[in-house]
Amino acid sequence: MSEEHGHNDGGHEIDKMPAGRLFSILTVLGTLTLGLCFGVIQLFNQQVRQIEGERAAEGNASAQAYSAEMSSIAGGYGEYEIVKPVGDGKPDKVTTRYFMPVGKASQQVIDNPALLAGKPAAKDWAGTGTGKKVQEWGGMPGVTPKKPDARVLGDAKAAAAKKAPREHRFSFAISGEDLVLLGEVPSDAASKELEAAAKKTHFGDKVRNKLKVTNAVGKPGFDTAYKRALGAVDLMSSGSAKFTAGKLSMTGFVPDANKAKFDELSQAAGGPPMGTIEVASTELADDCDKKFAKALKRPIRFATASADIDEKSMKVLDKLAAIAKECPGRFVVEGHSDNEGMPDANKQLSLERANAVSASLQEKGVEKKRLRAKGYGQERPIASNDDDAGRKKNRRIEVHIAR
Repeated sequence: MSEEHGHNDGGHEIDKMPAGRLFSILTVLGTLTLGLCFGVIQLFNQQVRQIEGERAAEGNASAQAYSAEMSSIAGGYGEYEIVKPVGDGKPDKVTTRYFMPVGKASQQVIDNPALLAGKPAAKDWAGTGTGKKVQEWGGMPGVTPKKPDARVLGDAKAAAAKKAPREHRFSFAISGEDLVLLGEVPSDAASKELEAAAKKTHFGDKVRNKLKVTNAVGKPGFDTAYKRALGAVDLMSSGSAKFTAGKLSMTGFVPDANKAKFDELSQAAGGPPMGTIEVASTELADDCDKKFAKALKRPIRFATASADIDEKSMKVLDKLAAIAKECPGRFVVEGHSDNEGMPDANKQLSLERANAVSASLQEKGVEKKRLRAKGYGQERPIASNDDDAGRKKNRRIEVHIAR
């Protein structure tokens, strides 16, 4: 019993320690532990701040370098134009944009997340919404710099003068008794000069100028091309002269009295290269129209309120196909109706009937590209709609040579 008692006394010396001394020891140990933890945290925070500072410095330097590159736009920068046709004879809306080549910008963009977010790197930048990737054009996604000011690339006129010469395409088309001028010209002065020249033809004041001014340097040969084109349409009764891809093409009809002059003009040396020339005799076209009208004195019949052709009309269609194969140019198949029923429904039915006739002519050997169907409904009556006889005449199909 004495040994066990001695062992217990030796194993619990701390039980004999005064409470005040034990508290002091625990306090010291706690203080040392807190101090050590605080020191570790301070050291960690210091390292974090140092890393963040280094990264911020690198990012700022990258952004500054990128801004400097962008604000010093000069040679070596890419350029493209966004062209939006306005229509109604108004000039196209052209927006010029500039961007950096991949070699100058891509790494700077990748290094700076702010730029990747599409934020402007300089005050003279504006978003375009293009959404192009960095790898495609080396600029900031969705952002391109505005046009440089005159101190960098010169004013707009000087910049335009530096551009490569532009081909100006045009089309001079005869519309009824009028001559319509369509296409592009280098300047307002050129537009006025061309209009004045057009009014010296047999069209006189019946010239409609719808030319668009580009304010761009034109390629050589434009003057020669438009003068020859005006000379051609002056000799034509219908048709057009077009200049595109550096070639002058002419299509339409020329009176027999003007045929020799037209051939001489189209074959003359020293002018622009000639493209397609598809012209035929005006008198021949007139004769073909008369043959179509004679064949259609026996009208093409359809099922009531339908585009289904009556089998009894097949002989008429055979005659029309034979005439078309002998005649030049292209043909318009017109559908007409009386005024009974709704106008829109009549117009739609007349178009469907014209399409049915066109399809039948194609089956009989007339080329599809030579045929065009149009539905006029009740818009062009040839007799009174007040009685059955007149309405019967108005429900008809007509075929003409396209002029």
